Amino acid sequence: MAAGGDVVALTKRGKALAVLVSRDEYLQMKLVASERARAELAEALGSARRKVREAGLDAGVIDEAIAASRQL
Repeated sequence: MAAGGDVVALTKRGKALAVLVSRDEYLQMKLVASERARAELAEALGSARRKVREAGLDAGVIDEAIAASRQL
């Protein structure tokens, strides 16, 4: 039973198509994925800022681009 912490596989002709997990497990998985995505984004932004500075430009253009995209 997924609610009890077990993982339940849904299969069709013996091939796993999906799994059911408890709500708590699902929320934990979402949290881990979100933290990983934020870390990857922070790393990518840091890399972009370094490349912009190395090109002799103001790294503030990155923040301006992010602000502009949020207004869309």
